[in-house]
Amino acid sequence: MVALPLAVFTALFVSGGGPQGFARAIHAAPMATTRDPEASYFGKCWGRQGETCVIDGDSLNYQGRQIRIADIDAPELGSPQCREEYRLGLEAEARLQQLLNQGPFRLEAAGRAQDRYGRELYVLTREGASLGKVLEREGLAHGSAGNKLPWC
Repeated sequence: MVALPLAVFTALFVSGGGPQGFARAIHAAPMATTRDPEASYFGKCWGRQGETCVIDGDSLNYQGRQIRIADIDAPELGSPQCREEYRLGLEAEARLQQLLNQGPFRLEAAGRAQDRYGRELYVLTREGASLGKVLEREGLAHGSAGNKLPWC
């Protein structure tokens, strides 16, 4: 009776899931640098909730701020048009979390401050290279040219 709940709690704790702060006890945050002044450990958000976590392949919460990555469009998790879009969305979400946890980054202002949902718009870079473009090269995002391209 105790083994299953304990196993689930342990899996969430170690993977970075669960309420924010649980995983910080065992996952060290990357160290900020002069060139890339932002750094934190990113878990997976619960819905859109969390202090510093990944929502999906192109959205995150960082220090309580909702941020949309301005230079890409990732597959939707909330309202996917097909199974393939959902599958790619899960991959993009996991890959963005991995990229953010690999080292410090910089938030570079995009053309406008916010999108229509009130999320702050930034291009995320590390050593001057866009993290969004990494997702795009790996087939987990499209370049953000204003038109949403299909994933199905």
